[in-house]
Amino acid sequence: MSKNEKRYFKLQIKNQGNRNYIQLFDTIDKQKQYDELKIKKVFSDKAFIKQLSVAKNYLYALILKVLSAYHSDRTVDFRIRTALNQVEILFFKNLFKQCLKIIEREKKIAEQLERYALLLELLKWERRIYSFDLNPGIIQLSRTITEKATQFKILTDYQILAIKFALLYKKAGKIRDSSESAVFNKLLKHPLLLKNPSTLGLDAQWHFWLSHIHYYRAIGDYKNAYVAAKNSLLLFEKQPLLIAEEPQRYISTLYNIALILEELHEMEECLYYAKKLKSFSQSKSEFFRTTISWAIIFSYSIELNVYRRNNMIQQALKVGDAIESYLEVKANVITESRKMDYYLEIATTFFFAGEFKKALASINKVLNAASIRLDLQPHARLLNILIHYELGNILILDNLAMSSQHFLRRKQKLYTYENKIFNLLKRLHNSDGVDVKKILKEMNEVIKGIPPGEYEQLAWNTFDLSCWIKSKMENKSMMEIMKEK
Repeated sequence: MSKNEKRYFKLQIKNQGNRNYIQLFDTIDKQKQYDELKIKKVFSDKAFIKQLSVAKNYLYALILKVLSAYHSDRTVDFRIRTALNQVEILFFKNLFKQCLKIIEREKKIAEQLERYALLLELLKWERRIYSFDLNPGIIQLSRTITEKATQFKILTDYQILAIKFALLYKKAGKIRDSSESAVFNKLLKHPLLLKNPSTLGLDAQWHFWLSHIHYYRAIGDYKNAYVAAKNSLLLFEKQPLLIAEEPQRYISTLYNIALILEELHEMEECLYYAKKLKSFSQSKSEFFRTTISWAIIFSYSIELNVYRRNNMIQQALKVGDAIESYLEVKANVITESRKMDYYLEIATTFFFAGEFKKALASINKVLNAASIRLDLQPHARLLNILIHYELGNILILDNLAMSSQHFLRRKQKLYTYENKIFNLLKRLHNSDGVDVKKILKEMNEVIKGIPPGEYEQLAWNTFDLSCWIKSKMENKSMMEIMKEK
């Protein structure tokens, strides 16, 4: 809870004469880690302590009740739900005119923002009122309910499709073979995705374009992904109220555009969207704290990758440190899967900067987690082996490479070219200087041997192994090699 929420809560409870619950709230709030024994000791002379679990449940209910009142007009959804409660109260007092006045007012905004679930609730109350005196308008109203229910179903179908694409992309990431491509292509041929999106409502359009963004990113078609992402952003420009009501969608749209621009090497425009995310995070109220946290971490992530790719290593290192600090502070806000994405980016940045101990600390967090995306596992495991090589841990390279191959094979993520690289890395643990250069040349040939447009080419765009190989062959730092590029 924010300071303002806590102050409001205690003021409301104080006015109700619940001082015991204010004291219980303060005691729990001061604890960094919940300790029930200390609470029982503090309130040993209070009657409620004998049934502490009941008291805690009551306190929890009080907090939610007060916060509901505090945020009652924070969003359109909150306001409509409050209005529905008012309609119900007025209805049972037979104040139908007042009911209809509230319903008519709220229907306009619910329809404007396509809040079909809430709109249908309003319409059902309206029909209930009409049925009392058999108002002739009840027939047309019933037709309207059927029409809105149909629109709600269509929207739900588009939402389900977008979720399916998102889950598929989370599981597979960038497509690596024809079987993965077939799954995406089959989903893209769904009849709903063959429709002209301009005939749909704004919400359905957004999910239509989101499905295409996931698809084009998966197959590495970033030009079409950019078109889809820009189309989704245009929807917010058509209906600016959506930015206030759907901030999570808005920032995810900005982030998607930035990620795509990063792949297109449009770094200046990419940083423009990072700035938009930062400015957005400074404009929202405390109610949207989670959304603000996402906007900040998204902007950091964009800056980190842009600086690294443009050899602005010092700036990248500062951002990397900032991300690590932020992830510690916001540990409960950022999902574990996202955290691992960012730690992998940080480890990669430290690696190219020659900060191998820091890189190892970050990559260990990734490898010890259970939630890293499968398509990033080859990158993470390859990076781990290279870090240990740079730290002089030569004797364990063979085991690391073999365990990586075993793990990826078991997950069906061991592909031809990566397998060749891992086999070459296993030979590094007992090679002299001459043999090392020979192995490095063979690695370089493996990378050059990937045909343009090959599915596996997409994976190697994530991690520039050729930069590391060249730095070893020419006895230069990776930063020097990146500058030459």
